[in-house]
Amino acid sequence: EDAEGADLGRAIAEHRELRGRPEPVRPSEPDRSDELRRRPGWAWLRPFRRYDDYRRALARAEEMGAELEAERERQPVR
Repeated sequence: EDAEGADLGRAIAEHRELRGRPEPVRPSEPDRSDELRRRPGWAWLRPFRRYDDYRRALARAEEMGAELEAERERQPVR
């Protein structure tokens, strides 16, 4: 019984240690989740159940991209 209790205690301690470690960050992708979490709609596109909803969202994203490009062209070059 003591051996089982010791094993269980060791397993619990290892589990707590692992939970306390930060998740590894990929070197090529900075974690911006804290910064973006408070911005509504920060994901460029979300999953859809219907193809026509996806097509509308994609068309809107393309329109927004064209609007941004036009805005950049209007700004003077520095």
